[in-house]
Amino acid sequence: MILIEMINITPGVKIVYILLDGVSDLPHKDLGNLTPLDAAHTPNMDRLAQNGCMGESVTVKEGLAPQSDIAVFNMLGYSFEKSDYVGRGVVETIGCDIDL
Repeated sequence: MILIEMINITPGVKIVYILLDGVSDLPHKDLGNLTPLDAAHTPNMDRLAQNGCMGESVTVKEGLAPQSDIAVFNMLGYSFEKSDYVGRGVVETIGCDIDL
């Protein structure tokens, strides 16, 4: 999943927030022992990396498993502190328009 969000914090200052979820992988012999991301042609991501700046974000609170679904929802402003989150399966089912 790639999430791109434009944020206007201060007039005249724009921040592009890019979240690459699920891009990590292991090297594969069919790719010359490169990871899929290492083997991919990524000129736009390369340009962003060369001309931008990076930061780190702690996306889950202490005591929560650092799974990508919870991390992504937290970055989008949802809080799981006092919720009975049932997991990504239900979210993906709803996203596929499958009746529960």
